[in-house]
Amino acid sequence: MKALIVDGYIDEPAAFGVPPYISPRIRVVAGAFLLKGFDVDYLTIDLVRERDQWNRCLDYDYLVIHGGITTPGRYLGGTPISSTEISRLLNLCNGPVRIVTGPIVSAGYTLRGGTTAFNQDFSQRGTRS
Repeated sequence: MKALIVDGYIDEPAAFGVPPYISPRIRVVAGAFLLKGFDVDYLTIDLVRERDQWNRCLDYDYLVIHGGITTPGRYLGGTPISSTEISRLLNLCNGPVRIVTGPIVSAGYTLRGGTTAFNQDFSQRGTRS
């Protein structure tokens, strides 16, 4: 079985989730899959954009999208995932089990950190959060 993790970045100060860092939460998700014997691949949302990898998830049994911005600031190492991009991945990748996780699920979505978030319901597309 194979899992693809798409890192949409989180910016919580203790989580170090914007490049060049990999959030400890991403490592936990990968570790859980590895403990169950999965092959795990990791892509940042920036690599998905640059390499036009939107359909790559069709080769996997699980797709995990992790992201969410909560802290105000500019991002020098990467551009966080947008709700439009999450929807695009979910709509294109209807084969694998799709899981959306991170602050984008618990705290909602905003265009930039430190602003009022709205709750995007990604579960309409058959995802698990």
